[in-house]
Amino acid sequence: MPAQRFEQLAAELSNCPSSAQGGDLGWLSPEDCAPELANELFFQTDSRWGMGVHPRLVHTRFGLHIIEVLGRRKGRLSEFEHVQESIATQLALHSQATALHQYLQRLAAQAQIEGVDLAASSSPRVR
Repeated sequence: MPAQRFEQLAAELSNCPSSAQGGDLGWLSPEDCAPELANELFFQTDSRWGMGVHPRLVHTRFGLHIIEVLGRRKGRLSEFEHVQESIATQLALHSQATALHQYLQRLAAQAQIEGVDLAASSSPRVR
């Protein structure tokens, strides 16, 4: 499909904000897109996931996507001082989510509900 036709269809049919740019997302990093899209674009080892149009539609929480990779750049490692706060925030969120999950498992284990298996954990960490 010619580039102009793709841009026209993206402008007409896409719900993505990129439709205003003919579907062009520009340069992306894994942090710039939905995890499902990041997985398809950055974390595949299959050689067919290189340049050009991807051989299948990519499904994310936002819908289906036609992907064409026009270029790649080698990433660069950030200095720890620049990412330290972000790392601390992510670790704190993960810790809170784990604690909440364990608390809910404890509540489920104590619940007396019949006919429904809540899969309460018997892990020693959840006592």
